This record gives sequence, structure tokens and C-alpha cells, in this order.
Amino acid sequence: MGVYKRGSTWWIDVTVNGKRHRVSADTMDRQDAIIKEAQLKKQLMNGFIPSPVEAPSCDVCTLQAAFDRMLESHWKGSPSEKTVTSHMSQIMKHIPADTPIVVVDERMIYKLIQALKDGGNSPASINRKLSTLSTTLEHACYRWKVLPVVPFIPRGKESRGRMMVISSEQEKEILRIANTLSQAFAGLLAILFETGMRLSEALELQWKDIDLENRMVHIWENKTDNPRSIPMTDRLYAVLMIARQHDSALEGGSVPVGNIVQELTINRVQYLWSQVRKLMRIEDPEFTIHAIRHTVASRLVQNGVDLYVVAKWLGHTSIKTTERYAHLAPENLRKAAQTLNAFHITAPEIVSTETFVTNVTSGTRREGSHSL
Repeated sequence: MGVYKRGSTWWIDVTVNGKRHRVSADTMDRQDAIIKEAQLKKQLMNGFIPSPVEAPSCDVCTLQAAFDRMLESHWKGSPSEKTVTSHMSQIMKHIPADTPIVVVDERMIYKLIQALKDGGNSPASINRKLSTLSTTLEHACYRWKVLPVVPFIPRGKESRGRMMVISSEQEKEILRIANTLSQAFAGLLAILFETGMRLSEALELQWKDIDLENRMVHIWENKTDNPRSIPMTDRLYAVLMIARQHDSALEGGSVPVGNIVQELTINRVQYLWSQVRKLMRIEDPEFTIHAIRHTVASRLVQNGVDLYVVAKWLGHTSIKTTERYAHLAPENLRKAAQTLNAFHITAPEIVSTETFVTNVTSGTRREGSHSL
């Protein structure tokens, strides 16, 4: 097999005298791995027997200890910290925290996957948790040198799913009900409908991020660590002006500081949204608060906004994420055809459609003509 990559490190797989040897090249450079492969082959032909790879003594011996170290060195202070902490907690419900990481094998991982499936996790949700585990084990193997090999971790096929789009009529009803439940909640939903930002971004939005003079909203921290600025719509400007006057009055007329939405947490928002669903008698599982983000994206695309601009607006790190909405703008493909039509020319050597069809169906062909 030669050399192959596992994680970020290259490995060597060679067979000499009928015996197969697989060892880490201990390098992230393919050329170095090839050189080490040749050296290993020569050693094996001369009778060298490599020692089995063993995990050295370490301070990171349990799954809990490995997760703690990853949080401290890799995820602490990042937008993903809360998410991966939740992933770790759910993983350790099925793999005990005191499990030595050297015994975390494929059998144990398959049991974890099955337990997550039985718990109602979607393939996408399971993959995110497995990614947290995989990253931790890769660090243990390639950086901390306390794990001899990273076990194979399969990934489930993720469905692209159906992206629910909320109609204008539904939006009006949502905001009406939300206003009866909580004015802060209604204000939050108005912000989401006008920006398409993630719920976590809206909850973390602070007054220092709002530029009312230039009508811009600045989003500095998000899950992709990709800051962006969004121009305000007229409705968003009006909502923020009312909110600012309210907060300023509470603070004795001074400029408000802190979060724009202070009294709401993610759990509280999810509860209020469930009440909206109940009152609207909507049981569709896709009718989530994240559907507002899909709705904004769809409205932009359907009204001719370029996908690249939509990606910047939503804060997508990859245009592939935004391409999910491309089918909503078939008119763009028609415009592309019209653009090519503008370059059509009439030339003597181009026969009419009728003549071309006749020649093709009859099997005749003019001398010197070209087939397609």
C-alpha cells in the first residue's frame, strides 16, 4: 500500500517476506513519509523487527482528561466551546468518563453511534459529536503521543433535508403571537427576519455593535469565527430605534450598553417558539426558529441577489453552503441562456434548422460539412 494519510499524519504500510508492517511515519509531509518507507523496507530486508507501538505513560489517560485538555488548549474561548462541551457531555453518557483512551476502539464507537441513534439524534447531529471525539483522539495520537493509533470513526450520510420557508402571512402571525407572549421575544424575531442571522448571534448582539448613524449591524463573534456587517432594513432600523429609546429610558437617558436582548436565553426562546407553534397548530418538525434564516436566504435568492452576496450576508464560510438555495432562482439560468442568445450570428455555413434535421434523419451529408 505504501504510504497513506490518517488524520494529519502519514503512515507506512509495507509487506516484506510475506509479513505486513504498519507504522506511523511520524510526519505530516508526504515526501518525508516516502523516504521513511524506503528506509523501513531496507531495514526489514536486513532482518530488523520494529517494536510494537505502545502508548507512553501520560497525564491524559482517560476520556475525561483528554476532553478537559482539548477544551483548555483548543476550544476555550472559541465560538464552538459551548457546542463541543455539550457534545463531550453526551458522549460520556455512553462511554464512561474514566475510560482509558487507549481502549476506545471501533467496537465502542459503533455502540456509541447506535446509542445516539436510539436517543433520537439525526445523522448530522451524530456526525458533529463524532467529529468532537475524532479531533480529541487525533490530538492524543499525533500531538500528545499518548495514543498508538486513532480508531476508525465512520460518518453517517447526512440528508440535505427540506428547508422550510416561512410565508409572509405566517410571519405576520408569528410576530403577532410573539408580541402577546413577550415584547423582547417579538423584537428578537423581528431582528432575525430582517437579518437572517443565527439565533446565537442575535442573542449576543450588543449596542456597541449597532451603528444607527450608518445603519449597519456588526457581528463580531459567531460559530464560524467570521465577522461580518449587515446593512439595516427600514424595519430593522425602526425596531432598533424603539429598543434603544426604551433601554435609554431605563438607564436614565444615558446611551444603553450590553446586550440588546438581555432577558432571553436560548432555552427561553425555544420555549416561546414552541408556544408559537402550538398556537399556530403547526406540527411540521422543520418549523423551527432556524427556518427564519432559510426564509431570509430564500427571499434574497428569489429576488435576484447573487449567491456570493447571500453567502456574505449570512456569514457562510463556504459558498457550497449557500448553493443549497440556488434552485430557488431558476430565472438566473434563463437569463444565462438569454445572454448566450445575444452572441448568436448568422453565417453562410450554418444551415437552417429544417435543413439540418432533414439531413440528419435522411442520413445525407453535404461534402465538406461538419458533424456535431
